[in-house]
Amino acid sequence: MRALLLSMSLVLAAVPAFAQDRAELLRRCDGDDGSSIQVSIESCTKLIESGSENEQSLAIILYNRGVAHHWQGDDDKAITDLSETLRINPWFADAWRWRGQAWYGKDEHERAIQDYDAMVALDPSNPVVHYLRGILLTWMKRYEQAIGDFGEAIRLNDSFAKAWYERARAYEAMGEEERGRLDREAGRRIDPDHWAHACLDAMRAKRTSEALQMCDEALRLQPHFALAARLRAILHLDADRLDAAIADFDLALKVEPEQPDVRRDRGMALLRTGRLDAAIADFNAALSHQRYDSIALYGRGLARQRKSDTDGGAADIAAAKALDVKVETRIASYGIR
Repeated sequence: MRALLLSMSLVLAAVPAFAQDRAELLRRCDGDDGSSIQVSIESCTKLIESGSENEQSLAIILYNRGVAHHWQGDDDKAITDLSETLRINPWFADAWRWRGQAWYGKDEHERAIQDYDAMVALDPSNPVVHYLRGILLTWMKRYEQAIGDFGEAIRLNDSFAKAWYERARAYEAMGEEERGRLDREAGRRIDPDHWAHACLDAMRAKRTSEALQMCDEALRLQPHFALAARLRAILHLDADRLDAAIADFDLALKVEPEQPDVRRDRGMALLRTGRLDAAIADFNAALSHQRYDSIALYGRGLARQRKSDTDGGAADIAAAKALDVKVETRIASYGIR
């Protein structure tokens, strides 16, 4: 989504050296180069403070920084940037969407819905915008309204498997189990891959037993389904089934070898089993694609320390903390203490 915003190749400055610097800042601001959230924010800020952007480009840069602030958990700053984007360009539908998300993050639910209403008003024939508002309404437990939005998304595109599935969840929350079952079946007929998405949804809802069943079914239907293998690997990792987790990460990488996040996650599993050289190799591979991956940096630092490379390990851990102040919490989620 954000990538399309820089399809504006914005007119570069006349001085070639500055043009090159600016192009690099734009890529980092947009996140196109795999930069960390903090690097994206810093790059956007440099562009804004340069004072050289026209209003059209400034609106997009502010949007990118606002979304990055939201993902970093700073919804006040996100709202400030997105509000300025909308002052410049009130027809920017995605800006309404993300400011709505930020308002929701602050428990300002009515303001969130107003922004989603604006998003839908700008693009009412787009099934995705109805789906997104339906998701927000579901979070707010306004299930009847959510069902209406998912229904409109389905009317506009009856092959929209996720809308069928989300409407099923809303029906089930209202106690209408049969309607929910029928919608789930419809979604799965449309999109066999939906089992993996159902697995992911169950994981997010902490329904781990259901998630494992969904991933098992996805892999039964498609034995070389990389996403399902990775999700099941994470479930195994969370349950301390380390060998099973590594086997599933191996399968995911056999299907899609160039997946830095999977290499990083397998590195964490290998680290926990004490296979330090293999873990470091995975962290190095992840960092060769995403050099600002704070988790891979921290994991490599731990592995180095356990191999008695005290200085190298400390340097990696310090670099990871500089990129992400919450990295230790994220590391703990892998079962590493």
